[in-house]
Amino acid sequence: MRLVRSCGFLRAAVLAATFVCILSEMPVRADKGPPGPLGVEAYLTPPKPIADAIAGLRNDNVSLTNISPDGRKFLIAKNDGPPPLARLARPHVHLGEMAFDPVAGRAHDLWVRSAAGFDLFYIVDQRTTPVQVPDRARVSAPVWSPDGSKLAFFVHTEDATHIYIADTDTGFSRRLTNTPVLATLVTTFQWSKDGNRIQTVLMPDDGRREVPKPNTVPAEPKVRVTRGGTNPSRTYRFLLESPHDMKLLEHLTTGQLALIDIHDGKVTKIGFPNLIRSVSMAPGEESFRVATMKKPFSYFVPLTRFGTQEGIWNLEGKSLYTLADRNLRETEPQPAVAKADPTGKAGGRGQGRGGRGRGQNPSGKAAAAPKTDPDQQPPDPTTQPPVDPTDPDAPPRGPQQPVDPNGKRDVAWRPDGAGLSYLQLEPEKKDSIEPRNDQVLQWLPPYGKDDVKVVYATPHRIAGLQYSEDCQTLFLTQTVENQRQISAVDLRIRRPLT
Repeated sequence: MRLVRSCGFLRAAVLAATFVCILSEMPVRADKGPPGPLGVEAYLTPPKPIADAIAGLRNDNVSLTNISPDGRKFLIAKNDGPPPLARLARPHVHLGEMAFDPVAGRAHDLWVRSAAGFDLFYIVDQRTTPVQVPDRARVSAPVWSPDGSKLAFFVHTEDATHIYIADTDTGFSRRLTNTPVLATLVTTFQWSKDGNRIQTVLMPDDGRREVPKPNTVPAEPKVRVTRGGTNPSRTYRFLLESPHDMKLLEHLTTGQLALIDIHDGKVTKIGFPNLIRSVSMAPGEESFRVATMKKPFSYFVPLTRFGTQEGIWNLEGKSLYTLADRNLRETEPQPAVAKADPTGKAGGRGQGRGGRGRGQNPSGKAAAAPKTDPDQQPPDPTTQPPVDPTDPDAPPRGPQQPVDPNGKRDVAWRPDGAGLSYLQLEPEKKDSIEPRNDQVLQWLPPYGKDDVKVVYATPHRIAGLQYSEDCQTLFLTQTVENQRQISAVDLRIRRPLT
C-alpha cells in the first residue's frame, strides 16, 4: 500500500490534459454540425493513459483517520473511483425531495456513494488485512465495536441491505441480520456499550411487505387548493404528487426499531413499527431517543418540513417523555423585524470574532430571558440557517425560527449511561433583575419533572459541553469577558481546573 498526499495542481493538470487529448483524438465531422466531441451524442471517456492517471490519483491517496478504539489498527475504505452510470441509474423514486430505492428499502445515496470493500491496516506490524465482503456487493457505514475487536458495516446488494460483522484479526465476516435493514431515513446503526448487541431499524413483517403499486388507470385527478393570503415559498423539484406517492413514502419510512444479539442473532423488537426518522440508544440500552415523522404529509414542502415528534422510549417502546412536538410547516419562516433604537446608537455588524455570545450581556453573563409564547413550538435544527464557519460569533444569515430561551439545550445521553444531560437557564426569580445562572443538568429515568438534578451552574452562558468517559470531568465552552474559552471542571470538587 502506498501512502501519498493529494496534489491539487497535479489533478488540475491531468484533467486539463484529458480535455486536450479528447479534442485531439476525436475525428472532425464532415457535415456542418459541431466538430469533435460536441458533435457526438454519447458519454465520452478519455484515452487510457489519462484515465489510468486520474484513477491512480484517487485510489493511491489513503487517509489514516479511522482508528480503532484499541489504537492498534486503521480502517481504510476501498474506493473504486467515481460511481459508474449503472450505479447512478439504478431505479429509484423521488419523494419529498429525497431519493429512495423502493426495492432494497434504502436511501439511493447509500448505493451510489458506497465502497467496494474495507482493509484493516495494522500500523505496528505494517500489515493489511482485507475484510471479507460478499461478491457483487457494496459496503458502507462501518462502525467499530467498543473494544475494537469487531467491525460492523452495511452490505448492500441489489435487493436488500444487511448488517455484517467482521473479526478484525482475521477479516472474516458473517451476516448478522435475517430481516433486511430499512435504511431510508436512518442510515446507520449503533453498538451497545458492552459490544454484545446492535441497535438498528428493520423492515416490518420480517421484510415480506409488498411495495405499493400505482394504479394503471388513474383513480383520482390531481387537485391543488391555494392557501389564503401571501404564502412565499421556494420551488422544489420532487415534491409528493399523488395519494400513491404518500402511500409509497409511508411504506418506505415505516420501520421496526430492534436490538440484535451479535452472538445468537436474537431480535428484540422495541415497540411497534413507526415512521422513524432518527434513533439514539442510551449507553445502558434501557432507553432510546427516537424522532418519528407525523402525518399529514404535504404536496407543498419537502419531507424535512413534515411534522415530527421526538421522545424518550423505554424497552417496551412506550414514550416516557416528549422532547419536541413539531407540526407540519408549509410556510417559510418570516424574518424578524428589527425594532428601532430610541437612543440612535444601534448599528454596525455586531460583535464579530471574539465578541459577546448571543444572549449575553457585556460581561459574558447570561442575560435575562424575554417572555415567550407558551404555545410556541421549539425550533427545528434542520431548518436553521447556517452560521458563517469562518466567524462563529457572527449572527446567522436569513430568517430564523423563534427560540425559547427557557428551553432545554444540547440534550444528549451521558457517556456513563446515567440518563440524559442538557443545558438550561435556572428558573426566573420573581422581581429579580439579576442575570440567571446557566446550568448543566442530569435527567434520570423515568424522566419526570422531579428526576432532574443540577450538575454544575455558572453565571456565564454555556455554548457547548462535553463529558469525559467517566463523567467526572466536564468541558465547557463559554464567552467570559468578551473572550471565548474552554474550561475543564472537576465535578468531584465542582471547581474549574483551567
